[in-house]
Amino acid sequence: MLVSVPSSRKDLVDFYEVREDLAGRMTRTLRGQLTHKQWATVARTAEFTFNEQLREAGERPGRFLKTGETRLSINNLGKELMVLVWATEDAGEDEVDVIRVSWQRLHRIERWWLFNQTVALNGDPRGRGKGWRAALRLMLAATPTGPGSDAFDPETTLKLMATRTVKTKSGKNDMEPMFRKVSP
Repeated sequence: MLVSVPSSRKDLVDFYEVREDLAGRMTRTLRGQLTHKQWATVARTAEFTFNEQLREAGERPGRFLKTGETRLSINNLGKELMVLVWATEDAGEDEVDVIRVSWQRLHRIERWWLFNQTVALNGDPRGRGKGWRAALRLMLAATPTGPGSDAFDPETTLKLMATRTVKTKSGKNDMEPMFRKVSP
């Protein structure tokens, strides 16, 4: 998965699935788009969740680039990210916080399953707002359930979105990206 964040805030953030074709060339398939504002809201949630998974696996945490192209080095993280992107793309501002919390509460295997169902029928740009993509928004925008189910409760949000900083002896942030910067 490739996240392309343009420097202009007027342009949309693009999400591409990157695959190798039969001839050995890398091809990009556009899977979704968000506004800069939508991306800024959900990127931190995705980054936090992915970093937790990477730490559990003994890997170093990473971060998304502010502008430019960032390639997720682990394919399943891209699948999980697309579920969040598709649920957010047509959501209102009031729904995005609930979607973030609901997405975060899903197990990664549930996110993979939702990605596979959605991409098979509505994974290209023409599928926006239809079928599984519309269902993702409706499902994740419904009030989250479970302990601390209020998405707007600051304590719930802080528990789900705790921040960690990895510092070196020099005091600088030493987070190695979980993604690779794409060379032009």
